[in-house]
Amino acid sequence: MAYPKVYPDLAGTITNLCRTYDWSAVSCIMAQMATESANGQSQLSGKYYNFGGWKAKEGQKSVTMSTHEVVNGRTITIQAKFRAFDSLDEGLKTYISWMATGRYKGASKLNNPDQYAQYLHDMSYYTASPTSYAAALKTHIRIGNLTQY
Repeated sequence: MAYPKVYPDLAGTITNLCRTYDWSAVSCIMAQMATESANGQSQLSGKYYNFGGWKAKEGQKSVTMSTHEVVNGRTITIQAKFRAFDSLDEGLKTYISWMATGRYKGASKLNNPDQYAQYLHDMSYYTASPTSYAAALKTHIRIGNLTQY
């Protein structure tokens, strides 16, 4: 597995942003960003600085791309408008501030990947099973040695 762009190159920036928003689960959010961005290799994260796979709302800068969604237990492919950011800094700041100030802020202190994944699932962040999402987070934490953050 290739090392995601979200670490180590961006670790300092991400850590500082997490401190700004009182987010202590730095290793989990870095692993989450890696999971959501195909190890930082997706076009959405690399070209449009969208590390969360966020869909665009009306009036937001966007790009239309294919994506896989789970609907009624089936994986389907759809075309969707995703949020596009003008810079890496804007994308990172928006991602971390959105997580830290919105409905997912309860994850900010959950440094255990299993608890973190379960919380996000309970808050409808993703449609994968909590077990598989937690396994992905743990893999990124281990490979990237993210516990140092």
